[in-house]
Amino acid sequence: MNRLTFMESNAIKTALKRSLIVAISAGLMSSQPLVLSAQTTSPGGDEVSTPTRPGKPSVDVTPTRPKEPKNRQTDNRPDRNNDTISRNGERPTAPGLDPLITGFISDSLAAAEAECGKYDPVYRIDCLRQSIQLTASRLPNTGEYAQARQILRKAASRLGKIVSENADPEQPLLDATPTANPYFHNSRHYTAVKRKNLNSAMRQARAVVEEARTELLRSSENSERRYAHYQEIATAIGSTKVLLRSS
Repeated sequence: MNRLTFMESNAIKTALKRSLIVAISAGLMSSQPLVLSAQTTSPGGDEVSTPTRPGKPSVDVTPTRPKEPKNRQTDNRPDRNNDTISRNGERPTAPGLDPLITGFISDSLAAAEAECGKYDPVYRIDCLRQSIQLTASRLPNTGEYAQARQILRKAASRLGKIVSENADPEQPLLDATPTANPYFHNSRHYTAVKRKNLNSAMRQARAVVEEARTELLRSSENSERRYAHYQEIATAIGSTKVLLRSS
């Protein structure tokens, strides 16, 4: 009798343990339910449930990304504004300062000085105008160089006005040779100003160049990042004043 009682006692304990496990698995403990969520696969190929922490919904409400179209074409066009996401989540406005871009500006203006200095002074204003205009056209129209581009374009426009107001229709257009300025391979034709107006026209042109130089320097006063780059550009355009002498 005692042996049977002992065995029965063990059986009862075992049955109680199983009942408790079944109760928990079935979520009978309603205050802290155990929820089954993500499905995984066992080594044998059967799906098993991984329990999640109490308090989470039994339905996964996390939004999923929409599937990419199967035949999606990759857009390989260059991004005009370099519109990438920075670490702080902001979108940069455009290309930043780059020694290569700044070097291109100063070198192209130096090449213009070398080319235009070989011509008769009556052609030099238009030669410089076109060189400045072409340099500006190569710059990005947004970002750190936008203001430099605007200043150079304005200077070229004002030089063009001087040429048109003093143009000499009796002088032929001067054709630039293809190797005149290695930075600009397109053909260029320079208009002469009247020789009798040359001194006045040169004086006005020097004032335009000096104003552009000053504006470039001022535009970098509040930015340490810009200062060295814009100073280099300002020095390069300021050096072209040597061309604007009548003799």
